Amino acid sequence: MKKPKERLSKEQWSALGLKVLGQKGVGALRIDELCQKLKVTKGSFYWHFKGRAIFLSAILDYWKKIATLDIIERIEIQGGSAKEKISTLFEEANSGVVDFSAEQAIRHWARSNKPAARAVLDVDEKRINFLVEQFKALKLNKLEAETRAHLLYSLIISEGVIYQREKPANRRQRLRRSFAAVVEEA
Repeated sequence: MKKPKERLSKEQWSALGLKVLGQKGVGALRIDELCQKLKVTKGSFYWHFKGRAIFLSAILDYWKKIATLDIIERIEIQGGSAKEKISTLFEEANSGVVDFSAEQAIRHWARSNKPAARAVLDVDEKRINFLVEQFKALKLNKLEAETRAHLLYSLIISEGVIYQREKPANRRQRLRRSFAAVVEEA
């Protein structure tokens, strides 16, 4: 007897959407093509989403959760000093956990889409605020904490989006030096 196919979850749909968004852009998020890719009917899609706009919103929420909220939560649970938390965040952001192709696609999409722009602003604010709080815990004044948070965040984002021909060992050394330049004097 053939086992019935498991129903795809909203999170599985959102994960696929984020992956396709990162690979091909928002225009590639067509319901019939996604259903074909997953070998399911449109009914599977409409079980979770009333339409494409709701699906796009779910993708943004999923991105925010996995690329920001979950990372911050893991770091907070792990604990440690503020400097250790900053270091852990930097290491995780540069480890491949964050899908920078999706990050780039969402930021590009945000230039012409208000919900995507709001999501990017919200994510940037949460990420930077987390860093600011860590730098303030290192006894830096508010202005210095904000400056270093923005510098480190800019470094993280740029490392994820700049294509580089570099040996992995060289990249790790350069990243350590860059991190030290922003954080170690704190």
